[in-house]
Amino acid sequence: MKKAANIIEFKNYFFEGIYELLTKDQFKLLKSKNTFELKTKLHLKSVEIYFYKRHDFIEIETKVYFGNYEVDNLLKSTGVKYLNFDICGGSISHICTTYFNEAFPEKYENLIYDINEDISPVISAWKTYYERYIKNFLNDCTNPILLNHIVNDVDMHVTGLNLSYENRVLKSIPVALLANLSNENLEKLVEEYNNTLIEKKAKYSDKFEVVKNKLLIDIKK
Repeated sequence: MKKAANIIEFKNYFFEGIYELLTKDQFKLLKSKNTFELKTKLHLKSVEIYFYKRHDFIEIETKVYFGNYEVDNLLKSTGVKYLNFDICGGSISHICTTYFNEAFPEKYENLIYDINEDISPVISAWKTYYERYIKNFLNDCTNPILLNHIVNDVDMHVTGLNLSYENRVLKSIPVALLANLSNENLEKLVEEYNNTLIEKKAKYSDKFEVVKNKLLIDIKK
């Protein structure tokens, strides 16, 4: 039974406990960033883990992100400036409730380790959530149809699992094109975003216009 008396000891034990599981799925550990990363020619999957020392416990925050190089290249081709390569993601609890429509099993949003207690239960719990939520979510993101569902098929007024609402807006058309949406559905999608951006008085409406006009030459509003 392993116990950790401080955050450095806990961090070492924690990464040691999950390392084999993630490297089996081809992830590589970037120690300097507390991140496991899986990069292919098409995608980038990231699992970022942060540790916070509280009074008598350590909080473990996990963030999961997905990016697609084809989507990124399409957006780059428009000349529009944007902040994030990643398309979507979030915490384990957010993915659990928003994507899988399940109540997160833990009492708190992040996992909790009580200092000087057995470390194995928290590692076991994290592994369970990796297999059940993280892995399945990231794998679904590699499917263009499901990625389009994640980005575009949610209420027009919410961010959902997108990194930000602006990120959702700017990547909406590249993601839709990747999913081979029909011209009719693309027109409908563009109209919905146009209406919502007018309603929100969004400062990035002009950027969306550029993306639309550059990528949808045959569908100009």
